[in-house]
Amino acid sequence: MNVDLAGFQLVKGYYLVIDHSLMGVFPALIDKTNEIVVVLDVELLEKVWFFLPNRRTKIEEILLLTKINENFGFNVNNIDKIEKSELHILTKKEFNLLIKEKRPFKWPSGILCLDEGKYSFPQLGVI
Repeated sequence: MNVDLAGFQLVKGYYLVIDHSLMGVFPALIDKTNEIVVVLDVELLEKVWFFLPNRRTKIEEILLLTKINENFGFNVNNIDKIEKSELHILTKKEFNLLIKEKRPFKWPSGILCLDEGKYSFPQLGVI
């Protein structure tokens, strides 16, 4: 589905969210920047998951207009699930640097106490 648009490409990205039945979206964040963890590779997202506190989790897809070499993109989905501003795209190289830190990734505050301790990720077969 990659389409070149004067240096930009239209690509599918992925991000993790807490799986719950309430309103709102609670995506995984990079701890030191509070940026949403957005990747172009599902396997990388699965690695991120192992560094997050235990929560019931699912993968969401996002359509991005991106400059892949510059690691940023813009959400072009017609839904209002995620920020409309520029999104940082996490790379494997950056991931490998982040995991050297004590807490590279986190969940946003708010819904966390509702399912604390439940560790499932049905898309990975972990229930």
